[in-house]
Amino acid sequence: MNEDKITVTKSGDSVTVNIKGSFDSTTTPLLNGHCERIARDKAIKTITLDFQDVTNIDSSAFACVVGFMNAHLKEGVVVYLKDLKDTHKGYIDMLKLGKIIKII
Repeated sequence: MNEDKITVTKSGDSVTVNIKGSFDSTTTPLLNGHCERIARDKAIKTITLDFQDVTNIDSSAFACVVGFMNAHLKEGVVVYLKDLKDTHKGYIDMLKLGKIIKII
């Protein structure tokens, strides 16, 4: 079951979303659901997507992340991607997203 692949932790005006295992077309709908709930919370100012426990990312996952960021950047929320593996950072470079995506 995919429900345990994504956990959300809120602390003040920040939210951390931890993604575990393979982040692909089977888990992106779950992330989208979490993103919709997070977006409704207008007190949120910082969102960190934590990739420390991600083993694989496919193109649908990056499309999901970019869509998520576009929705939140319009509202002035800062979105960070944390603990991306070098291979995954390469996707960011390839898609020329380095100016809008903050990697920590």
